[in-house]
Amino acid sequence: MQKLLFRLGDSAMFLGASQFWAKMDISAKNNQLVDSLWKRVLGDSSTSSAMGIVAEYDTTDNFFWPGRGVSLSGEYQFYGKQLGGDYRYDLLTLDGKVFLPLNPTWTLSLAGDYQTLSNQDKYLPPMARPYIELRGISRYRYQGDAVSTVQAQLAWQVTPRWILQGFIGAGSAADNTSDLYRDVQVAWGSGFRYLIAREYGLRTGIDIAFSDNEQAVYFNVGSGL
Repeated sequence: MQKLLFRLGDSAMFLGASQFWAKMDISAKNNQLVDSLWKRVLGDSSTSSAMGIVAEYDTTDNFFWPGRGVSLSGEYQFYGKQLGGDYRYDLLTLDGKVFLPLNPTWTLSLAGDYQTLSNQDKYLPPMARPYIELRGISRYRYQGDAVSTVQAQLAWQVTPRWILQGFIGAGSAADNTSDLYRDVQVAWGSGFRYLIAREYGLRTGIDIAFSDNEQAVYFNVGSGL
């Protein structure tokens, strides 16, 4: 997975390209019937290969731990057999983050994400479809042709090096965009960050997150959004 971006002059706008390649083994070891059907339709393994175009707009004040500013990005990836993959589909990803300093010690962060598949083959490997990505929800648990998430996070800088934070997010996966948020998954939690590299503003720490069906502990570098 690679990405190359070029800044347009002295602006906050970046344009570039991306490349993705993955080879996956396909099996359902706990169910011989499903395993047999999957291998008959998809084979023992699959390869996904894509090229994409990327646009980003970034006015944040720090790459590792933004305290103010806006980060917007859009990416359109073309997956196809001409690129060495086994399947044909396109994936659009839109992502946005806003960091709002409320006062010298409190920062509110808001984030949103949208992904959708198009021009797809009838059968795709299990990991091709986008999924709800939130702390507290397992990856690939909720997938669909259209997926959206929204998050909010409030951070309190207790000391120059220590930060406590709380967060909540909601996500939805559906067969098409018009059905998004008819069924919603919610996750929430809290955590801390410690400033390990003052010169770069690099912080690391732990988040504990919950949802209706599971809970998890995350070791993170950066905000976690």
